[in-house]
Amino acid sequence: MAKKKKTKNANPKQIVRDLRDNRKQQKTQREAMVEQITIADAKIDQFDEMINTLDDKFPPLINEINDSIDAVKKAYDDRIDAGCLSPLIWQLQETKTVSSKAYSWAGGDNEFQTWKVVKDPDQRRQINYYGVKYYRYPKNREYGSNVIDEINNASIDQMTSVLVLFDSNSADYVGTAEFGDGKSIVSIGDFITDDLDDPYIFSTGNLPKVVGLGTTSYPEDKYTVSGFTTAATNIIYSDTKTGDLSTYKPGDVIFSDFFPAGTVIESLGTSEAEIYFGGNYTTPTEVSFAVVSNVALGTTENNLFTIGVLETYNALYLDTFTSVGAANSSFLIVRGPDNKDLQFESTKNPIDPVEIGIVKGKKTGKGHKVKLINNGDPDKVAEWREVQQEPEPAVGAGFVEYWVGAQSWPTYEESERSPVGGGSTAFNYTLGAAQYVPEGFTVSTAIGTTIPQGNRGTTSVSPTNPSLNGCSNLTNTISDKESEMNNTISENEPKIKYYLKGTKAVRELRGEEETTAWGMLQGIAFIDDKRKKQKEHADAIDDFDWGEFGFDMETGD
Repeated sequence: MAKKKKTKNANPKQIVRDLRDNRKQQKTQREAMVEQITIADAKIDQFDEMINTLDDKFPPLINEINDSIDAVKKAYDDRIDAGCLSPLIWQLQETKTVSSKAYSWAGGDNEFQTWKVVKDPDQRRQINYYGVKYYRYPKNREYGSNVIDEINNASIDQMTSVLVLFDSNSADYVGTAEFGDGKSIVSIGDFITDDLDDPYIFSTGNLPKVVGLGTTSYPEDKYTVSGFTTAATNIIYSDTKTGDLSTYKPGDVIFSDFFPAGTVIESLGTSEAEIYFGGNYTTPTEVSFAVVSNVALGTTENNLFTIGVLETYNALYLDTFTSVGAANSSFLIVRGPDNKDLQFESTKNPIDPVEIGIVKGKKTGKGHKVKLINNGDPDKVAEWREVQQEPEPAVGAGFVEYWVGAQSWPTYEESERSPVGGGSTAFNYTLGAAQYVPEGFTVSTAIGTTIPQGNRGTTSVSPTNPSLNGCSNLTNTISDKESEMNNTISENEPKIKYYLKGTKAVRELRGEEETTAWGMLQGIAFIDDKRKKQKEHADAIDDFDWGEFGFDMETGD
């Protein structure tokens, strides 16, 4: 009698069932987290409104200060431009020794100096612009709406569903960047809108989803050509007055009230036509013409036709046709937190790296911290790994520079030679009249030779304004503009600091809610990853023949 095979205690089918049940439970957890993000985001939006209101106060006050700084610079520049003072000096660039038989008249070795006319560094002055600098953590972001990125320059024609991208980094949106990793910023299923609160291009409640990424042909660049056409014909003739049809190509688009929308050039050629030049004077002239895809709706002479040059651009294909067109507009890429393909790493640091920039334009309201600066550092956006104790990048509002000037203008006397005469090979050397020399003028002279090498000098007589007419008034203007600048700074700086005090408290409150929302976002990403792995494990166990190895294949019910 054969021995009965003993059944093992483990039950693969029950393990699979448990995995699938856990996935359902985790889906419920995920939905709860989405709700918490929504609540936190509602609170964040309230704080955003307060912060934006305060931040909007900064640019006008800052601009007034910086405009007064520009006025000071202009006053000094005007005095220089009027020939009242000079910012220029002779500056030694280098000294070097040259050994050559060519300089045997100076002993074979000769020391040369190179001098250049430059702006005098001792006369340079700098005034730093004012600005409000923000510091932005990664957690300082949108949550409920989950704005992925902003397209700054794109167009879409009325009753079409193709968004044409003109941003310099448009390839990054569709994943065709030449040296990129092939990943696209935009994902299938993302929403596109021109405004979160009040969209105009796409109707509220019917925002389009991205259904494709790629390229399209589009006439972004448009030019004018003057010419004529006849009703019921499909030919446009160029009259050579403005533009020339021969410079365009088949496929380029015709924009004109005399042709239906969508009319394109099909072919090109030349012909002889009578061109009217005024005064009842006409002459047969060879002109270019274009055969187009539709017949003209009327007859016209001396008309301007707009030609759209067809080029290939990156594009997003949408599932919704727009009711209105938009040219060179900005659009937001929106990915909801319930998107199954939410691209978020659960291990991302909410406070690293820090983005640093100046509060202005679309940067209003950004950042967990802002402060007034006047450091002269360049106006740029930089990334700071603060948690790694890296030095803070130099970010500021920039500066202006000007030169006070002095009553001293560089001159140069050119060395001139003439033959001694009488069969002698010797020369007489004399210095010519002193000439004013401009910035950048450079001379090289030999030291130690008895032969005149030219003479560097200066003069107190202005080349353009020897009588110094109007200079006193320009100096008075400088004093006035400096006083106005100091008064503006004294008046506006306390106001800016007052608004900074208010926004500091609100930003800290917003930061607390952003921490909550970030935690939920991390949780969602973690659950999504876990559910994906659980499905893979359940499928793998379910597809394996465990009965062959003596395991119970019953469900356990």
